[in-house]
Amino acid sequence: MGDSWDFIYRATGFDALNRYSGEGTYATDPQGDFCETQSKKGGIFGGKSFFEARLVGLHSGTVVARSTKTFGTHPTNKGDGPDEGSKSRDALDELIEKLISDGWRFHAKNGDCWWKLVYRRDHEDN
Repeated sequence: MGDSWDFIYRATGFDALNRYSGEGTYATDPQGDFCETQSKKGGIFGGKSFFEARLVGLHSGTVVARSTKTFGTHPTNKGDGPDEGSKSRDALDELIEKLISDGWRFHAKNGDCWWKLVYRRDHEDN
């Protein structure tokens, strides 16, 4: 059997050890928490998709923030970034504002999609 972390990354895009973005390990940092932004399909046919941020590491999967603004089935792209003025860009901007107001700060890009970002929040007792 090959490298299980590589298998997980290729199957899901989840880069727990941050091998593919080159920013260093973040999944089990005792100094703080990390969350990853994700696109989620909503609505009966996916026409009410949204972004959310979930913890990674020890408490993986816990949702820490979610956009209330929605967009179509998939985030829109223009090259490596979003279309200007797109609903998906507005939804991600809303999520990022929520994260920053809750004490999270940008840490790294994770993967090849413009909306896959990693944020870090330091523990208050450190």
